[in-house]
Amino acid sequence: MTPSFAQAPTYTWNSGEVPVFDETTVVIDQDETSGSVYTYLAVDGSASGQLNNFTADLTLKKTSNSTTPQLSLIDIFGKSNVEFGGSSLNLSITTDIAGGGNDMVDAFFLGSSNASTVISADTTNITVKTTDTNGKSAYGIAADAGKLFLTGSQVNINVETATDRDETNYSESIGLDVSGAQVCGSANAVMNVNMVSSGSNETGKFEDHSNSDYNGNWWGASPVTAVKLEGGSLVFEGTINATVSANAGNATGLAVTNYFATTENGQNWNNAAGKINNFNATVSSQSGRAAGISVEYVPDETSDKTNVILVMDGVSNISVSTEEGEAYGIYMDGETKVDVKNNMNVVATAGENRTAYSLSVNEGSLSLNGASNSLTGDVKLTGGSEVKFANGTTTIDGNVTSEDSSSIDVNNATIDLAEGNTLQAEKFNSTKGTVRLSSTAEDTIRIDELTGDELNVVASSRLGNQFASVQDAAKALGDSITIVNEAGTSTDVILTGEESDILGSWQVGANGEVIARENTKLASMRGLNAVAFAAWRDEVAYTNQRMEYLRDHSHAYGAWAQVYGGESSYEDKTDLKTTTIQVGADTAVGNWVIGATFSYMNGDADLVRGTADTDAYTLALYGERRFDSGLFVNGLARYGRLSTDAKSGNMDSSYDNNAFSVGGNVGFRFNFAQQAFVEPTFGLQYAYVMGDDYKASNGVKVEQDNFDALIASLGSRVGFNFPKDAGKIFARVSVNHDFLGEIDGKASNGIAVDDMYVDLGGTWVSYGVGMQFNVTDSLSVWGNADRTTGGDVSTNYMLNAGIRYVF
Repeated sequence: MTPSFAQAPTYTWNSGEVPVFDETTVVIDQDETSGSVYTYLAVDGSASGQLNNFTADLTLKKTSNSTTPQLSLIDIFGKSNVEFGGSSLNLSITTDIAGGGNDMVDAFFLGSSNASTVISADTTNITVKTTDTNGKSAYGIAADAGKLFLTGSQVNINVETATDRDETNYSESIGLDVSGAQVCGSANAVMNVNMVSSGSNETGKFEDHSNSDYNGNWWGASPVTAVKLEGGSLVFEGTINATVSANAGNATGLAVTNYFATTENGQNWNNAAGKINNFNATVSSQSGRAAGISVEYVPDETSDKTNVILVMDGVSNISVSTEEGEAYGIYMDGETKVDVKNNMNVVATAGENRTAYSLSVNEGSLSLNGASNSLTGDVKLTGGSEVKFANGTTTIDGNVTSEDSSSIDVNNATIDLAEGNTLQAEKFNSTKGTVRLSSTAEDTIRIDELTGDELNVVASSRLGNQFASVQDAAKALGDSITIVNEAGTSTDVILTGEESDILGSWQVGANGEVIARENTKLASMRGLNAVAFAAWRDEVAYTNQRMEYLRDHSHAYGAWAQVYGGESSYEDKTDLKTTTIQVGADTAVGNWVIGATFSYMNGDADLVRGTADTDAYTLALYGERRFDSGLFVNGLARYGRLSTDAKSGNMDSSYDNNAFSVGGNVGFRFNFAQQAFVEPTFGLQYAYVMGDDYKASNGVKVEQDNFDALIASLGSRVGFNFPKDAGKIFARVSVNHDFLGEIDGKASNGIAVDDMYVDLGGTWVSYGVGMQFNVTDSLSVWGNADRTTGGDVSTNYMLNAGIRYVF
């Protein structure tokens, strides 16, 4: 049961004795309060100590149209030094009592420069609601003076206002308001601020009003701000998450200004400085202004100049939207300074015929130093302002304009201008800066006064895909820019193009010539075709080695297996490492040895740009006849299925090839003293690989032509037999020539075409050494090492090991 009171309860904490609370859930009628301010817990004097797990839930109900009293759940005054700790701190205050101006309701008010307050509770929940349409200004925490330390894990602030002023009065609602205090948030702290304004009246700003105490404030639906600095300082080393929504009122995630005016305190100018680590804001207003960050300076002609400074140390993610108002990711007005040290992502959207700015800077100075920034919405500089981009890439999906002697400074940084947008700047300074374009039109870039050492204008890969040649791309890029050096300066403007899906990268030389480079993705695919086809083509040698073994052991028929692996390379574009398992069986049929074999080859390729995986499944039939004179002849027929998966840049490809080959060898074996032998041989092989047409992930269509190879080989094997038939060692060498060997095809994106030609024809030398041991009468093992030199594809090494066991 909720108690009723003749007089609203009030608790005082003014010493080292922490108060004990009889009522923490309280409903109070307006006429039960006395004085101009009602405070539930007044912390004053020399209060000290720690209050743990404190909970207070207040509801104050109006009984008249009077705006008295102002309402505060906790007031901090005097020289107090107190801490609110424990596992939780829960504060809630709701009222429908009327208000006017900044006549306020708050959960926490800090009003003494001599006071220090710590909120260390693991979780703090603060809720403030004003429900009357002519209600009070609402604040979660109002830090007017003193020091506040937020050291707990989580601070949740929820403020809801229905206040809807007419054109003669103003209001505001703020989650954390710093107007003169020093507020610090620890690195482990997360502050979640949720703000809602449901007012529907049109809003406007008081400027040069007959009552100067109103200047800078807004009439109409109450504006809502998650965090506001209007004097004093805020250092928040943790994370602030702001969700702000308004119907007709303005909505702001973070505001910094040197000025405020109230009916109680008049006009005030103060230094305002904020330093915030991570900041995430989702801000929306149906018909008012929506701003993620608002930084404003109001001139004060009566005193020394005050400063407005904001530093964003961590990552910032800002989303702002409006249907009928204006949206600003960052809004700066006056002589302000904002330094963004880490990545910033801004999305600003507005309804039809409305304006959305990711950045709007008037007179101020903004620095973006993150390695990767993203801005969706127009960028506008006015009033001699400056925006600096340093040491990173900023993607801008919006038009960029700089006027009224404002300037853009790009220092070792890139502005990546999205398709369909333009950059129009009066002043532009570039220190090895880059502007990257994804579309071209007249005056896509217009710079009236360029200074600095070098400006690179780059055609993106997306833009390159629109042209059939690098010459066409270079001409379109040059025609889309108008850049004039400032009088007396000579900044270099360098035109280049990124590699696109078909075209290679390019640069316009000093004499206007276009210097083109090979497309690395297509070069990778050409190189992959070369090594994969050559590896299968040359695999015939290992079945021939089985027939060598049978010549050395005339009755060693039966089942056999061998494993071989190696590395081959094509120019400096592709390296392929393969491992093959081959099994087979053979038998004597008359004067012939007839056999069959199956092999599986797996390969991993390092491409000039990317990687690939290849698989080959091969079935082969072979036969050999030996004559008493030492003459031998053999033949081999193969069928293979080659499968390839490759990733090169943005080009993922999968394709399959059917492969066939037939061939044979003729040779003579000369034996010397039963210990040594020489085998000169001549071989001829024809291979045929059927091309496959495929479409890569980037839309490029590749059409492979069929591949033919006709290879003649002339070589010899020389060996020495160990005594007692223990085995042998041998060396071999051959000269090979491919009379065909041309891989061809084309790659196209529907606009540009490039060939996929590789010539594997020509001459190369193969050589190697090997040995074979008869471990027992039933068990024999063998191995050899080979390599090639000459030719476009070279085998750096090929290692082979085999075993045969007779049961």
